[in-house]
Amino acid sequence: MKHSMTYHRLALISLFLSTSFSCYALTPSFHVNKEISFGLVLFIAGNCTMSHETGAITVSNPSKMCGAYGGGIRGHYTIIANPNKQIRFKMDQRDNEGDGFLYIPAGESVSDFETVVIIPNTIQQIDSGSSGIVNMYLGGQLLIVSPTTPSTSVTFTKVAGIEWSELP
Repeated sequence: MKHSMTYHRLALISLFLSTSFSCYALTPSFHVNKEISFGLVLFIAGNCTMSHETGAITVSNPSKMCGAYGGGIRGHYTIIANPNKQIRFKMDQRDNEGDGFLYIPAGESVSDFETVVIIPNTIQQIDSGSSGIVNMYLGGQLLIVSPTTPSTSVTFTKVAGIEWSELP
């Protein structure tokens, strides 16, 4: 009788250990923390560059084309993936679609394992690290190649412009 009780206890302990420490894969997800913004933009031909680190805007030509009255906001996006997985990503450039606007992204993808400098229109990879969290910080260059009306509204990045997937 004592032998069978020990066997049942071992079976229960074994069942407990196998269910308590089993790992379940999570479904990776993408989050928009802050959409990139060049602030108030004068709709005249010229270009400006935003730092992905601070959101500070450097105006090349003409002065105050971007970021007048408060500057810009760097983009911040997060991928939550399974730990220690490779994440494939691509930041698409927004070409002039006949509206006179061109956006060239610049920035970094950062995990607790590594930092990868973003190269526009290029498929890249980053290790999600032990946390499984990859943060993407975007700035870049905005070019207006031809003057447009002040009522024009343009989205320079969109979720569709950031392609990503967790590799098996």
